[in-house]
Amino acid sequence: MSFAEHLTDQVFKPRLQDNRVLVVYDEHDRYRDICSGLADETCQVIFTDKRPISSRQEAIERWLVLCADTTYQTKMLVHVPVVGPRDLAQSK
Repeated sequence: MSFAEHLTDQVFKPRLQDNRVLVVYDEHDRYRDICSGLADETCQVIFTDKRPISSRQEAIERWLVLCADTTYQTKMLVHVPVVGPRDLAQSK
């Protein structure tokens, strides 16, 4: 099993299944292809790097779809190519 397969099957997919929304902070743009590969009829992947305003609108529209989905099958992954926020628990 490659690292990409491990990350897809053991990390990203389970988190999407549990939470339906996943934000991937990717400062060095290493996970773009993996995130792109998760797009399907139930999961929309939104890339925020080239279209900051329209990608926000796209995320809001998808959020409305998620809220209206009573089957809880729709998902959204947001790829953000910047440093993620610092976890306050780790800094203490």
